[in-house]
Amino acid sequence: MQIRSIAVFFIVFVFLLMDSGSVHAGRHYDIQKVSNSVYAAIALPEGKAASNAIFIVTGNQVILAGAHFVVEGVRELIDEIAKITQNPVREIILTHHHSGYNYIDVDLPPNAEIITSWQTWQALKSEYRQVKNPVTFFDKGITLQRETLSIIL
Repeated sequence: MQIRSIAVFFIVFVFLLMDSGSVHAGRHYDIQKVSNSVYAAIALPEGKAASNAIFIVTGNQVILAGAHFVVEGVRELIDEIAKITQNPVREIILTHHHSGYNYIDVDLPPNAEIITSWQTWQALKSEYRQVKNPVTFFDKGITLQRETLSIIL
């Protein structure tokens, strides 16, 4: 009975791996398709990415969301997004930032607008290296309506 359970577990595990939705595994992220327009970027343990991210492909742009973005990870995400769509990354939802980390969250695509909370903006603005991107910040919450997609923060 135990051998049968192990065999069933192994077969299910193999099928899950085969159907993981993985689009591409790079050096820092494993990109997985979540739905028609949503992709998860799972930080790989051996990479330099410090946290997971997601990106949403709309009809005319890409919205990237996450935190702790390092240069190498951002470059890889932009390259991976370009393999999926020609749409540019126009908005980055920065979920949070830890003060004192001058090497993260500042090397973002130059034409992308950062959307973040007021608290995150205060932490980011206090850093030695300054963000050059346009920034929209909110106090309690914001809803972004992009075509038929509503993103509630």
